[in-house]
Amino acid sequence: MIERRTTQTIAHGSRLAVLRSGTIALVAMLAVSCARLPQLTIADVSVGQGRQADCSAFFPLDRWRMVHSIETVVAGRSAGVVVGITLVSPAEREVEAVIMTLEGLVLFHARHSNHTTDILRAIAPFDSPHFAKGLIEDVRLLFLPPVAVKTLLGFTPNGNFTCRYIRSDGSAVDIVPGSEDGWVLRQYDRRADLLREVTARSQRNCSAATGVHLPCHIDLEAYQQPAYTLRMSLIEAERMTKDNQ
Repeated sequence: MIERRTTQTIAHGSRLAVLRSGTIALVAMLAVSCARLPQLTIADVSVGQGRQADCSAFFPLDRWRMVHSIETVVAGRSAGVVVGITLVSPAEREVEAVIMTLEGLVLFHARHSNHTTDILRAIAPFDSPHFAKGLIEDVRLLFLPPVAVKTLLGFTPNGNFTCRYIRSDGSAVDIVPGSEDGWVLRQYDRRADLLREVTARSQRNCSAATGVHLPCHIDLEAYQQPAYTLRMSLIEAERMTKDNQ
């Protein structure tokens, strides 16, 4: 179970440091809350079509089982480390997620298929419907390509090539391929406010080890309340076949 740090007595100097860090965190949060979907200058057809594959190359094409260590950070403090096991079936758009302690106790187990989430196991505080919904949304965002009614290819004001996926509800997902070693994904709601930002790093090293574009490290920042950060490090990945399912 995710362990919470015990409250400690803070000396006067430490309290000032905490206040300073809290002020910095508040300013950063306010800045993020103002983040909006940037304008996109549509790229020439030849440029856009040539680079569109760069945006989809980061998602697994086959069934994969991935194991990550996951650190959760809330309000600037680590809430503990757990192990996450994720099964992804892109063709069926199905995901299965398991959260367990480092000792192997299963805290949460859910499967999402056909727009329905089945909770197979949930131990408090992981037993709330809100937690299950948020976790499945995070997993789908990370490992399944966006479903869009419209795709735009172009450049943001800072010059980054971006694939923009417009969903049926008016929300959007931007994917910025960047270099071969990582990528950035940003999710916006239908009001164009930033909801989540995903940064993937060290993809080249893990691609060599697994044979697929799986990054070694993923940071997910969720900005809607309650805000949180997930820091994920890939432990192992296995392509699922008929022999090992």
